[in-house]
Amino acid sequence: MFNRRLLHSILADRKATIALASTIGLAIAGGILIMWQARTISAICARVFLQGASLNEMKGALTALLIILFLRSGVVWVQEALADITARRVKSTLRTALCDQLFHLGPLYLRAERTGELNNTLVEGIEALDAYFREFLAQFAIAIAVPLTILIFIFPIDWVSGIMLLVTAPLIPIFMILIGSIASTLSKHQWQLLSRMSAHYLDVFQGLATLKIFGQSRAQIQVISKIGREHAAATLRVLRVAFLSSFTLELIATLSTAIIAVGIGLRLLNSSLKFEEALFVLFLAPDFYLPLRQLGQRFHASTAGASAAERIFEILDSHSSNGAQDIIYPTPDSQRLSNRPTIPISEIQFQNVSFAYPGETHSVLKQMSFTLKTGTRTALVGASGTGKSTIASLLLRFAHPTEGQIKI
Repeated sequence: MFNRRLLHSILADRKATIALASTIGLAIAGGILIMWQARTISAICARVFLQGASLNEMKGALTALLIILFLRSGVVWVQEALADITARRVKSTLRTALCDQLFHLGPLYLRAERTGELNNTLVEGIEALDAYFREFLAQFAIAIAVPLTILIFIFPIDWVSGIMLLVTAPLIPIFMILIGSIASTLSKHQWQLLSRMSAHYLDVFQGLATLKIFGQSRAQIQVISKIGREHAAATLRVLRVAFLSSFTLELIATLSTAIIAVGIGLRLLNSSLKFEEALFVLFLAPDFYLPLRQLGQRFHASTAGASAAERIFEILDSHSSNGAQDIIYPTPDSQRLSNRPTIPISEIQFQNVSFAYPGETHSVLKQMSFTLKTGTRTALVGASGTGKSTIASLLLRFAHPTEGQIKI
């Protein structure tokens, strides 16, 4: 349900942290407004039906009710705005960090990755986190603050209904977690299929000319179609579980509200509970379960983001095992570069340079020695796989030699 790294991403940003804390504070304020609204409505109903109060007598109470409704709307609007700020700032931070990490890892890391899958992670993966930050985290704060506030107000008035609410409330999170674990697994599989489809489609598009030459372009239509059908089937499985979860949570909330309503009705007939208090508790019962139900729905909306986060942090935690991880590439500063004196380079020397890729036993380059002099052109000629691109990577410091030295 929670990803520590995603939460740390919020805490690392001061404005995002303030926005999230404000959301929690507004959730408590929203719970108090719900109390005030229920109390006002129950008082209006009691005075009109039991005491026969006229419209003029109820103008003050109706005006107060109207103010409460406006305040609740304002609180909801501000909560959504703050959640939007949190989501935008954290997504921007993660996207920047991911781009910087990919540039830092360099081409030798990217050679083992599929471009389409990385593009999908960088674009769709970051955007998938929107539901997690904008909806799930904000709703989690509301799902804690509102029910607790309601319980604090209900227990002094009707402790029996308070106990019923306290006992039935955990049923919703329990079923949400049970069904959510299945949804999380299916969502992870769906995300992997989406990444695979994106990677394969881009590979086909980039190699379309070659496929056309060898008469294999039409064969790829079937492959892409198959991957698309698999992704569609995985999406439907996720939706099926999401609908099942929503139905289960709605059923639990409805039955729990009905049990409380029956208990209130029986005690009202026995005159052990006043009409206004009974109505107050009855109005609060649906609002008690509503945040918990919405939490379950928004949890399913955030599972795609949680699945994408695993891949995002996997890339951020990657280390360039080619020996270049200690190099820091600073952001270019045009002013500083223009003022820096030019240092003439007379030659670049490769002295007994050897290099082996991580995980491979044989060396691509073995005891390579040559000199590149200023004003000359040197051609690297050789079959595919003999190390021409590797020499270029060594020159650009995307990698360090396994043995030997490069001198400038």
